[in-house]
Amino acid sequence: VVDGFEDLSGVELSLLLAATDAVTAAGGRVLVTLPHDPARAGLAPATARVRERLLRAGFVEHALHGYRRSAAPALLRLAERLYADDRPSAPPPPRLVPGLELSSLVGSDAADEADRIAREILRLHRTGALEKGFRDVGIVLRRLDGVGPSLRRCLQAHGIPARLVGAGVPLPAEAVSRALRGPLAWIAGDDGVGDRPFDASAQLDALRWRALASGDPVPVDAVDALDAQGRAKGFPVDAEAFRAATARTPLARVVEEIAALARERRGARGPELAFGLLERAIGVLLPLPAASPLDAQGRPTDGAHDEGLRRAVAAKARWLGLVREARAATLRTRLAPAVPGSAGLEVRDALDELLRVAAEATSEPPDRRLDAVAILDAEEARHWELPIVFVAGLVEKQFPLHAREDVFLRDDDRDALRAHLAGGDPDAPVWRTARESECHERRLFLAAVTRARRRVVLTRAA
Repeated sequence: VVDGFEDLSGVELSLLLAATDAVTAAGGRVLVTLPHDPARAGLAPATARVRERLLRAGFVEHALHGYRRSAAPALLRLAERLYADDRPSAPPPPRLVPGLELSSLVGSDAADEADRIAREILRLHRTGALEKGFRDVGIVLRRLDGVGPSLRRCLQAHGIPARLVGAGVPLPAEAVSRALRGPLAWIAGDDGVGDRPFDASAQLDALRWRALASGDPVPVDAVDALDAQGRAKGFPVDAEAFRAATARTPLARVVEEIAALARERRGARGPELAFGLLERAIGVLLPLPAASPLDAQGRPTDGAHDEGLRRAVAAKARWLGLVREARAATLRTRLAPAVPGSAGLEVRDALDELLRVAAEATSEPPDRRLDAVAILDAEEARHWELPIVFVAGLVEKQFPLHAREDVFLRDDDRDALRAHLAGGDPDAPVWRTARESECHERRLFLAAVTRARRRVVLTRAA
């Protein structure tokens, strides 16, 4: 199943067709879903090219007509008429006064909007409108960054369990990631020898995390003393000098652990050994503490510590998962860079690949609560269906987002360049125009307001 795409580049389309040939030759079937609605032909202009080529390749089209999620008149009218193409010859539909299935809330600002959403959810819960509890409710935002966490805090302040779906903090921003940066670079060869750099301050970050947040701490006074000495006399310029500066301190044990892992670098060549060394290093460098004890009522005695531990556990697991995925992908594709005179990939190459994928990764502790309000972004909401949906943050040009035309390469220029380069070549590159981006935003908004089976509440800040 190939789902979630509205457009494919020429290369992606060629890969899809090649994969289709392989799957069908083995007796399988390929299903591709595309947004295509004859009543909204202008809403998915980029899809037409993909659809036509798939039909020429032998795909059989099965169109899904009608809106089946809800029979509520207002929701049905919204799903059928929003962004529909004008039909001058068709008579206008009769006026429809929406009931409770379609309503709105207006707050004086973003905080008041969140507060009104929370109070409306409590009212629905109190009156029995939530048949299965808080899980009946979803809140759709255009984006979760910034707004999502603050909305969750507001709901939790009102006693409403809420969880962010499909969100997470950027992995490099987690504390354990900052603690890994210096030691992993040292292990991969950044030891200050020759033209290789050495970052003593990054090693201090690792030692400070070890002192303040790990399960195997070192004295924070020793870390502070080393930091003060470096600021006064200069930080060590290479790994050996750093080892010498910590040799007779309580920090020596941790520094020697890193040095021992770095010595294994020369023998760790090839995907299995190179990524294996990084995986083992992450386990050694990140000893995590235990959870806080429980009081007489069975509640944690240090909630802040436990929340930090949850984030650290999730981030460490994410790093280990990325290492294993990168190793498996390298072995599967055999795209490891060749190193003359060696068996292949080195630890430096493995770390570069790991940092590349980690830069775009996120981390969030798993939330396994079932009875909780789901807070989703518009992209994630396309895969959901809920009894009651709040579509929040309806500020002009923010949801739907307003796509601005590029000042250097205007839409007309993009169209002309696309037509010139294509010349009948289906694999020619495609540059999305502002008009196509606007259509994408409208489709996201259409998806958001059609996720509900019983009720949609549109909310905004004045």
